[in-house]
Amino acid sequence: MEEQLIALYKDIKEISDRLNRSTYPTDMKRMKKRYADLFESLRDYLEDSEAPLRSLAYCVAEYTAREMERITSKRKKEMARVDNNMAMVSYFLPLIRDIESPRAKELAQAMADAWNETLPGNHISDMSMDEVKGGFRSSPCYITTAVCKSLGRPDNCYELTLLRKYRDTYMMGSPKRAAAVEEYYRTAPELVRRIDRRADADKIYASIWEQYLKPCVCLIEENRLLECEEVYTDMVRNLERQYL
Repeated sequence: MEEQLIALYKDIKEISDRLNRSTYPTDMKRMKKRYADLFESLRDYLEDSEAPLRSLAYCVAEYTAREMERITSKRKKEMARVDNNMAMVSYFLPLIRDIESPRAKELAQAMADAWNETLPGNHISDMSMDEVKGGFRSSPCYITTAVCKSLGRPDNCYELTLLRKYRDTYMMGSPKRAAAVEEYYRTAPELVRRIDRRADADKIYASIWEQYLKPCVCLIEENRLLECEEVYTDMVRNLERQYL
């Protein structure tokens, strides 16, 4: 089953870059059908309450760690780390959670723990399909998008892509952080509107970039995810005090 789990993860990596609300259900149905035999085998295995989980929990994490060792560029390694977290949190672990077994969540949590242990610096947690669906955002990263636009950066620029993946993996990876994202989406649109109405909007956005967003990008690249969260939170709070 370990080899099949790795094969499943490889397939997931092929589709995880296009994660969005419209294709997610179809992608998950296709994976469940393609790997129906694997999920049935896992269900049967988990029926034994004493069946060990270690080899199943670590196989994908150890495979990913070996693949990461082949990447020499720091920036490419960080992007790969974010991509791997996205695939694991949004697709792989929800599929494991969906297995019809009382031990499915136990296995998913063991896999998340193995991932965090084997790939240092990660802090993922297991999520269900419904939790992932609930985390989709039709709105952009308002402030970040506005700043990058004012600086002439495209919507798919490296910085925006990195920060969006940070939001969708690290921030949406726990209920507490997901609640903070919800709060952000209640105030950010009005913040951007008020800044946009000012004559010195470009100057304000340039300051936000230098003081907050540029440091955030650097912190994510260095895998200092909690520090990035603190900087971004400070940015939102300070902007709210100034412009709301």
